[in-house]
Amino acid sequence: MAASPKLREGMEQVPSDILAGILRFLKGSRFSGDPEKIHSTIARLQRHYSILDAFTFTRGDVYPFSRLLEDSLSILQRSRVIGMENPDYDTYRVEEESKEFVAENVLGRFSDEQRQQLQEVAEIFEAECGKVS
Repeated sequence: MAASPKLREGMEQVPSDILAGILRFLKGSRFSGDPEKIHSTIARLQRHYSILDAFTFTRGDVYPFSRLLEDSLSILQRSRVIGMENPDYDTYRVEEESKEFVAENVLGRFSDEQRQQLQEVAEIFEAECGKVS
């Protein structure tokens, strides 16, 4: 059994809260660990969803890259909200316990409108990054 998730306390939103909120609304429990796919999807969605404005992306690289998004993935891993699948570490997993934890401890930091955006982003993110081979 995995250890319980742990995140910082407080009410202000930080980028890892935004990512946790998105992952909370995934219907499945896995998504691609491919950084290019994750960063490109969030960068594209940022043009349509203001909830993603916390992430800044490089321009002119091979693919859009956000240090804050990468740090958020790392924070969520260290806090056991997400984990990587062995042996290739090419797939993230989000257990139901983690989704419940985020619902109870993180989603309250967002307005109804922001939660709606998180849910919409999650649907698109899952369509593009949720299919893993």
